Amino acid sequence: MVEAIGPTARVLANLCEFRTGQLLPEGEEAYAVVGVVGGQSGYKIEIRLNRAPLPEERMEEWLQRLTGIPMRYTPLSLY
Repeated sequence: MVEAIGPTARVLANLCEFRTGQLLPEGEEAYAVVGVVGGQSGYKIEIRLNRAPLPEERMEEWLQRLTGIPMRYTPLSLY
């Protein structure tokens, strides 16, 4: 797929969507989309949230617990 889109483009595939309240009852309700982003340099798992359900300093730990793999929390800038 990456070869089909060319050397500078990306491919994004959504794997699932969920509300965080089901997995994080102590946090604020948020909507999450889990996907795979790929490009010429490889693939990564990405979780996009419409809002942070926890304070920013707790997000990375929660994402790592949720996925079972090392994650980095980076808030997206407003557009």
